[in-house]
Amino acid sequence: MAIAEAVISQMKTSATVFEGYGGYLKEEKDMTYIITNKYQLIKLRRIINQVDNEAFVVVHDVRDVFGESFSWIS
Repeated sequence: MAIAEAVISQMKTSATVFEGYGGYLKEEKDMTYIITNKYQLIKLRRIINQVDNEAFVVVHDVRDVFGESFSWIS
């Protein structure tokens, strides 16, 4: 939850937090899902590292995002 709060306050964007369960360590974990553009990725990585330098991070290339605060571009 700390990563989500830092991202929301420092990047002025949203984050979704899921309750998860780690299959390997058998521990409950929060999973934070953030959508950003490639230009903000460096800033996002810095924020995550400042909050939790042991965070497990996966970056996906996404073709389209639309809905809510994301505009549809045609």
